[in-house]
Amino acid sequence: MKQLLKTSGQLIGNISLVAINGDQAELGYWLGEPFWNQGYGSEAATALVEMAGTAMGIRTIIAEHLQSNPASGRLMQKIGMSYSHTLERPDRDGQLAKVDVYQLRL
Repeated sequence: MKQLLKTSGQLIGNISLVAINGDQAELGYWLGEPFWNQGYGSEAATALVEMAGTAMGIRTIIAEHLQSNPASGRLMQKIGMSYSHTLERPDRDGQLAKVDVYQLRL
């Protein structure tokens, strides 16, 4: 789902559910830096999570963020997700990075 500014229709980000498997899905999002810390991400994530539970029968949502991006973890906490565990995986540059995994049961 594209995130557009209501006033101008400008594309500011993207949010989606991926890896849907039964009643579980993974939340993924991207928001343009000029729009960080303005509530757009949490507004979109809250709406998508609500829709997932009511219209899609999703009962568990997971999401991950690089530990080097704690703001993403704060967004997850803001929408009610809880820390689950940390794992290591290659980042987009192929370097091993720590990733925090969050979970929300609806």
